[in-house]
Amino acid sequence: MNQTTIQRVMTCSGIGLHSGNQVRVTLRPAPANTGIVFEIHTTDGIRRVSPTPKAVLTTELATTLGTSGASVSTVEHLLATILGLGIDNLIVSVEGGEIPIMDGSASAFVELFARSGLRKLPVSRKVMRVNRPVEYRSGVKSISVRPHAGFRVSYSIDFPHPAIGRQHISMDITP
Repeated sequence: MNQTTIQRVMTCSGIGLHSGNQVRVTLRPAPANTGIVFEIHTTDGIRRVSPTPKAVLTTELATTLGTSGASVSTVEHLLATILGLGIDNLIVSVEGGEIPIMDGSASAFVELFARSGLRKLPVSRKVMRVNRPVEYRSGVKSISVRPHAGFRVSYSIDFPHPAIGRQHISMDITP
């Protein structure tokens, strides 16, 4: 299976959920082996950050990535869409320090990528294979990864609020 990127540049703008400011995101095709790269526009220039565990600054109320004094928050719906659609290489240019909330889901990003279209690149995709179960716990929170022929996510939450309560979902993730 080959790596992918988008076919053409796409732009969206809206309100940042946490800042309340107008923000803008431009999605650009990227060459093979680039990965996903955020270009954060600051008054001092552009800072680049990739969505790796080391780049996570906080996960309180939103996931915030950062480097060298620059950060971008509320990246979770956009990154979920990128992963779900199997996009390997993309430049995400961010003005305003936050991804627009759009309708509060990933659907606006899915539509944006559908309008752009995906392009296969002439390089094989690098795939991580889980060979044994791995689990991490921190207090009452935990995450585990197990071998599976595909990509399945099972998620449970038990939150002491009647609007959320106890919920569970399990699904195979495919475009």
